[in-house]
Amino acid sequence: MNFGDNRIVDHPEERETVSVESVQLDDVLHGVAIDVLKMDTQGAEMLILLGMRQLLHRNHSIKILTEFWPEMMAASDYDPKNFLQIFNLAGFSASVIDEEHDKVVPIEYGRILEETGKKKSFSLFFSRLE
Repeated sequence: MNFGDNRIVDHPEERETVSVESVQLDDVLHGVAIDVLKMDTQGAEMLILLGMRQLLHRNHSIKILTEFWPEMMAASDYDPKNFLQIFNLAGFSASVIDEEHDKVVPIEYGRILEETGKKKSFSLFFSRLE
């Protein structure tokens, strides 16, 4: 059993559930400068992103590393294309983390979903051009 595979969305596997309180990052980190943020929330990344819009606006040099798992994002009733579009419209460039070759590879937004056909999930790195 993978104890690191916790989710906030329903899943067809029978699992024990626990209720937890959640807060928006904008409310908790109001006025705090953030350099790096890592998201790995098993498909709930869009929920996190929606709760940190002001943080993105205030922290121009923020770098974001996130797992991208379109199937689980869709299970959360969010379109993976919209997730990517938020970053694109906010001026972020995108890169794929190539773990096999230990490198970061820039990628055009239109090609990111093509990568999904190769793997069910992978890591993306977003940064703004300085």
